Amino acid sequence: VPARFLDCYYLDSSCANGDSFNGTALSGAQMMSAQSYSGYDFESVWTMEGDPDYPYAELTGLIGLGADAPLPGDLDENGAVGVSDAVLALRGAMELAQLSPAQALAGDVNGDGEVTVADAVMILRIAMGL
Repeated sequence: VPARFLDCYYLDSSCANGDSFNGTALSGAQMMSAQSYSGYDFESVWTMEGDPDYPYAELTGLIGLGADAPLPGDLDENGAVGVSDAVLALRGAMELAQLSPAQALAGDVNGDGEVTVADAVMILRIAMGL
């Protein structure tokens, strides 16, 4: 049995199979309510008050970046999330590589303010389509 993503949410109409191992399905109204996001720090990491055209939880570090916002998990900045991104995140987490500020922002996929082994695992899972 695969491990379930904790504190991971998706719009219920966006996943045809409703696989709960991908996270927790929320309605559109729930997606727009901070109370729906268990485990999210809305004091310093997340906000619901970013772009009015995107009324969902958003990392505070991405607000105002618009088109310049990095693709979460894309540390090598090639436009896609792959195994090499997970390896780079792991090297950064283990302090074997120095990540640039843009790489650190893209690598912090769980939004806790740092690139950790947990981020590297999440990036690997994204790259593998899990």
